[in-house]
Amino acid sequence: MVFVPVVHRESAASPRAQELGHELTQVIQRFLQRHPDASAEDVSRALRLAVEEPSGRKETAQIALTIGLALLIALGGVLAWVLQAR
Repeated sequence: MVFVPVVHRESAASPRAQELGHELTQVIQRFLQRHPDASAEDVSRALRLAVEEPSGRKETAQIALTIGLALLIALGGVLAWVLQAR
């Protein structure tokens, strides 16, 4: 019997998710310009606070958390760029 590994890839983000991701990235960049001493941990905690929902809607929170994590990775690139420009 032959074993063929299958890699499940996440589907591409919807246009709305892409738009929200772009807007969140812009907000984070503006915040970091105003607060250059802010850390990636500050942004990470803020994203976690933003996705917590008292209504308990897990799906929305999971989507927002996924977007937040992607933005955190993008933030790492922005921080590296900002620090390199100094």
